[in-house]
Amino acid sequence: MRWVLVIIALACCAPVASTAAPVNAAAKLELRLISTVEASSHTDRPPKGDGVGDAYRFRSVLRNARPQFGKPTGAVVGRDWSTFTLTSATAATVTVRVELPGGALHVEGRSVGGATTLRVTGGTGRYAGATGTVTGRDLPDGRSTNNYHLVLP
Repeated sequence: MRWVLVIIALACCAPVASTAAPVNAAAKLELRLISTVEASSHTDRPPKGDGVGDAYRFRSVLRNARPQFGKPTGAVVGRDWSTFTLTSATAATVTVRVELPGGALHVEGRSVGGATTLRVTGGTGRYAGATGTVTGRDLPDGRSTNNYHLVLP
């Protein structure tokens, strides 16, 4: 009986391996998408022609640039809605809502001289609390690449 009590006592005091993730653990996720504009509009503020305050709005379809989301390269995986508001002849503020499988991302920042790196400022669903960056580059055929580097809480 005494050995049984000793074994029970040792079992209760022995370190236990935890399968829970550390409290501050964050997951990193990289998404590579190809964006194709489906529709666009332009709000021209006076004076006529491109100028500060003019806004360009785009709705785009997003396709996989590589297999991800359980779908092959080229598969449609989402849409985005973006607004570029000119702040000068070569710069704009940018806001984007991105819908992807499992939720949405909120993105904002500045585009200067065609180079665009934006901040991910949050999201919904799977992407709630997401942070990170999005880098976009125009392709010769009119599409663009969007590379997302996300940190998920």
